[in-house]
Amino acid sequence: MIQNSVMLKLRNNKYFDSTFATRIEIDKCKNQYEVFEKVFTTVAADNKLKWQEIYHANNKSTRKFILLCICCILVDKFLRSEFRIKIEDRSILLGFYKNELVRYYYRFN
Repeated sequence: MIQNSVMLKLRNNKYFDSTFATRIEIDKCKNQYEVFEKVFTTVAADNKLKWQEIYHANNKSTRKFILLCICCILVDKFLRSEFRIKIEDRSILLGFYKNELVRYYYRFN
């Protein structure tokens, strides 16, 4: 589902270090939707895009698709760490397509 070239760009991406969580103050999120909001809006602003452009990206637009993968992986990670949400519940919150991106990433990383 994720091409090798995309996987290479995902590895060691700047958003995956611990400073990103601090920067967006993920520990202050009271609701699960705030995690989605903070991750997508911050990544979009950093890349001069609207969050919707990232959220609706497909694999034909490599740059936006990489950002979508990053956002989904981060949302999954933060929902797990901050809200202790089980994998089944996180997959429902992310939706089938976006959950598959996360699962594929973890399977091969």
